[in-house]
This record gives sequence, structure tokens and C-alpha cells, in this order.
Amino acid sequence: GNAERSQWAFTHMSRPVLDHFMPFVERAHAAGHVSAPIPELFFLTFAYGVAVSVVRRDRIGTFVPALADDRAFRRSLHASLIAPHIRHG
Repeated sequence: GNAERSQWAFTHMSRPVLDHFMPFVERAHAAGHVSAPIPELFFLTFAYGVAVSVVRRDRIGTFVPALADDRAFRRSLHASLIAPHIRHG
């Protein structure tokens, strides 16, 4: 059922990505480069947000025609998901 698929997806897809990237996210958080209060939630919502936005891009372009352009889509995705939470330098 749905619960089994969800668990499989988390175990085989999300967990390996989380295990790989969380040490980096935790270090960035400790250094003040990630402003979100819960690093794990920040990373998962970031990763899922990017994935859904890319997978459903056709629908986004329907609602926001300006985002049908590749460069505009990338710039907007960066401004929405990366810029508010990750400080460079």
C-alpha cells in the first residue's frame, strides 16, 4: 500500500541523501550559514521542494507563464528556496 511505498522511498531514496548531506548542513548551521532552526527539516523540505518543483514544472509554467523559460525558472527557484536560508561567505 501507500505506507509501504512511502517507507521504501524514504529508505532507498531520502535516507541515503539525508545521510550524505546532513553533516554538511549541520556544519553550515553551526557556522550560521543556514538560518533555519531545525536543519533536518530545512534540508528535507528543501530537497522535496526542489524535486516537486522540477517534476511538476509543466504545471508551474501553466500558472506562471514567465517560469516556462529555463533561466527564469532556475533564478526563481534559487530565490525561493536557496537564498532565504543559505548565506554564502
